[in-house]
Amino acid sequence: MPFVTGATYSDATINELPWVQEDIYQESILPAVKYTVYNQTRPASDIIIHPQTLSQLFAILYQQLDVTVQFEQRALTCTSYDITALKTEGIIPHPIEEYTRAWDYDSKYIGFILVLSNKFNQQLFPALDKIKPDEKALSMIFQESINHRVRIYKEANGYCYRILTNQWSWDMARKLIALMPRLFPHLQVSDEVHTLCKLFGGTDFEAWANAYNTWITKVRPPIKIINREDIEQLCRHILAKQVHNLTKRLDETNSEIDNYEQALTTLYRTAQSLKERIYQHSNKTLFNDEFIDYLQKNKAIVKCRPDPAMDGLRLLIRTPLHYYDQNAFDAIISNPRSDLNKDPEKSMLFKAIYSSTPSLELWTDTWCRINLAEAKCDRITGNNYKLLPQPHIYAANCWGDNRSYIQKALIQGEHINAIEQIIAATKNLNWFDSTIINWLLRGINTEYANRKTFKIIGTDTFLNYHEAIAYLTNKEKEMTS
Repeated sequence: MPFVTGATYSDATINELPWVQEDIYQESILPAVKYTVYNQTRPASDIIIHPQTLSQLFAILYQQLDVTVQFEQRALTCTSYDITALKTEGIIPHPIEEYTRAWDYDSKYIGFILVLSNKFNQQLFPALDKIKPDEKALSMIFQESINHRVRIYKEANGYCYRILTNQWSWDMARKLIALMPRLFPHLQVSDEVHTLCKLFGGTDFEAWANAYNTWITKVRPPIKIINREDIEQLCRHILAKQVHNLTKRLDETNSEIDNYEQALTTLYRTAQSLKERIYQHSNKTLFNDEFIDYLQKNKAIVKCRPDPAMDGLRLLIRTPLHYYDQNAFDAIISNPRSDLNKDPEKSMLFKAIYSSTPSLELWTDTWCRINLAEAKCDRITGNNYKLLPQPHIYAANCWGDNRSYIQKALIQGEHINAIEQIIAATKNLNWFDSTIINWLLRGINTEYANRKTFKIIGTDTFLNYHEAIAYLTNKEKEMTS
């Protein structure tokens, strides 16, 4: 890479590999040109041009002692709004103008501005091209892949080039150096150096190395710059790094294979389990005489119908609310500020139901759907309730602790046990659940006031809310007269 952070000239490395051509750098830079490096994201002291890149450039410009070469590395930050403004108004927005602004260059002050950004895409480049056409031939030379975006713009005086791209590589730096005589023809390098530049941009390393050794020996006869041992050492380091990377990728791939194999094993087991269940269901009778007799003789089951989806049954269950916590009810009825005691009629009614000597029972209806295919039970809401709907089940689809027992019994095919648990759930009233109790207190004298949901104990007589209040009032008068 041409730009290295956190490195010094004496120990510069790339991927922890030392560069073997420090002698090129040392011998080329001392008598050569001045240089300056700018970067808008880090202090200049932290961003350097790698010695090998710089040494090649200095060697090419060896005879131009009065030329200053400047590299600027920038990071472009712009939003979609900036791009839209650029496309529609034809004016470069401030972020783009600021980050691509060039210094004043002349024949003795040349350089490059490298602008990196992931915003360089099919939206931004066409808009920039309308303002200033790029050097298409150069852009094509530098483009490395279909996903590589690059545009090269030449300043009007021809002494500065702006390179806008979404990625930068050593190959691009090599091409940049190789094109120096073409980019800055006023440098008037010798034919020998011009040929050396062409070889540097090619793929024949041996030809370039021989030409370079010949040329540098002519300039500095006592020193031979490139030797085979150093190149072999570098190649060994590179190959070792490649082997390490490939080994790491192989380990990651093997790990992914193990994960896929485990997932496949789980899927195979699931498929086998489903096949076994299919076989079991295909060779058994869902209902038997015992189950049908149970449905017919159970007094709590008022109606039984097939579900319209043909995957289970619909049951209407009618039961009294017998299961409750006496201490919870006593705490509420003895609290003068409770909602129950705010209404004397309701207080009298529930005392008659849940006192130690009750005279009434509170009965409710529960329509439920038993899905035998999916082994679950749900409430059914609507207007097809003759009595008060079971408060917990109807208002909140709450089956209490019975839900897990219901599901377990359905999964095991124990349908009678499942219905027994459903019936048990319909008999529960939790006085600690204030939300459900408030729903009950509101509903009995409003929406469900005309439902005959109160049963006189010891008889088959059912009363609605108003009849129950009248019954209790008359009974109280009889007792006091």
